[in-house]
Amino acid sequence: MNNLKIKESIKAYKKYLEQNNQAMEDLKARKEKISFYQKFKKDVLLNLKEEEFVEFIGKLWASAIYGSKKYLVDKMISTNKGFENLKKC
Repeated sequence: MNNLKIKESIKAYKKYLEQNNQAMEDLKARKEKISFYQKFKKDVLLNLKEEEFVEFIGKLWASAIYGSKKYLVDKMISTNKGFENLKKC
């Protein structure tokens, strides 16, 4: 592994972040999502209410294409024949 190349890349990335407001906002959003999702252990997930599940799914990158996160969750619930069945999957 070329440590010099890695250090140069990190330095270039930090410079890019300093000069690009959108990149900084994206990085901040990523950190917030990481913090949000780290609190969801198995027991927490199994005890979520439907509204909390909408928020959980809504923050996922893959759900960004859906204008209505509730629509996506409703579809997941109906496909699994109920919210309790969905949580068992």
